[in-house]
Amino acid sequence: DAEELDDYKDKPRAPNNPHRKFTDEEYKDVVESFDSTREEQNGRFENFVEDMRAAGRNLSPPKLNAQKKKIWDVRPGVRKIKAIVEKLWESAEKTKTIGKSYVHKILKKSGKYPEKEEKKKPKEFQRPTEPGNCFCIDTGACFIGDKTQIQFQPVFDEFNSELVVLVAGMSCDHTLSLKALEELCRLYPDKELAIRSDGGKEFDNHDVKDFFVKKGISWIKISKPWNNPFAERGIRTIKH
Repeated sequence: DAEELDDYKDKPRAPNNPHRKFTDEEYKDVVESFDSTREEQNGRFENFVEDMRAAGRNLSPPKLNAQKKKIWDVRPGVRKIKAIVEKLWESAEKTKTIGKSYVHKILKKSGKYPEKEEKKKPKEFQRPTEPGNCFCIDTGACFIGDKTQIQFQPVFDEFNSELVVLVAGMSCDHTLSLKALEELCRLYPDKELAIRSDGGKEFDNHDVKDFFVKKGISWIKISKPWNNPFAERGIRTIKH
């Protein structure tokens, strides 16, 4: 009945140690400890820059930013501030302690830690919103039963990594690429297509470029394998 259910309800209770509540002055101790440690960190960074300049070393912005990020690492800073604050309170004959997470919460609330920017995926890893618009192609090699090496070119729809075309031949040249592109245009005759590939000789040549112009295909030329991730992964899947 209702009385029995009341027995199982959580009853409000006072905190175990009401003296653990922090005063405005103690909040201020945390923030001021942060400021003092950051002054030390700034000094370390300035010394690093001076040492690099004296040694005639590289002072490029990326290198300086990387070093500054190391020096300003958040977690060790929180641990150090906790230790400083607790030592300060101990010298004032206070028996309080404070957790690292609460130190971080106080500093974040006081604006000492900026919000982390949400990392956006590189556009190469963003899939098209519709199928049949943007494709990727690459060249792979494998051996058949009698140890004969063959070259193959798969074409994948970047919308869902579907394999739409696969051609193979004994050599890797523009004729193999034209064969794959002709098959792609046959499957999608009335669409404006875009295709991503590297700048290998089988793609970057007059015959293939003329074919792109003739068929109105947009060529997305990339210079590094990781800028063509769907094709690279697709070839690994085919080979294994």
